[in-house]
Amino acid sequence: MKALTIYQPWASLVLIGAKPYEFRKWNFIDRPGGRALLNKRIVIHAASRPVHDDEVADLLRKLAVAEQRGASQDLDHGTALKVDLARTLLTRVYAAHSHVPILPLRCGLGTAVLGRPRRPEALFGGSVADSKRFDQHVWAWPLSDVQPFDAPIPARGQQGFWDWELGQQAA
Repeated sequence: MKALTIYQPWASLVLIGAKPYEFRKWNFIDRPGGRALLNKRIVIHAASRPVHDDEVADLLRKLAVAEQRGASQDLDHGTALKVDLARTLLTRVYAAHSHVPILPLRCGLGTAVLGRPRRPEALFGGSVADSKRFDQHVWAWPLSDVQPFDAPIPARGQQGFWDWELGQQAA
């Protein structure tokens, strides 16, 4: 099975169903072997990079704006996040992070089925940004049928898609 490493808190947002799209600047179907990943289950891996408080605060600000627009229960077209689910997790992360980080790092969190990449403009009617890495928001990769692991599985991640071996240990 292939795995995809995602920074926190976005990896956890995928696992709770708040982030149904992963944004990348490349279309995996155009890469060698990429077509074989379409509609296949992949592991969602949390990167080793620590959570940045300023990124969480930025997401919370964007979600507050979405709520003012009335998007509390829906997928916000500005962030592509499900507002209520995302806000609940991010509020906990922001409150706890300066004292004790609460999101797991450098581990597999669960699996999801990878759908056909689409341009965000086609899905949302305009540009979308769930982070400050604006160059990454070229392709929206749908993630569906998310299934969390019973417990995080430690593993060293890599860039792009990489081979997941069940129970591999972080080296």
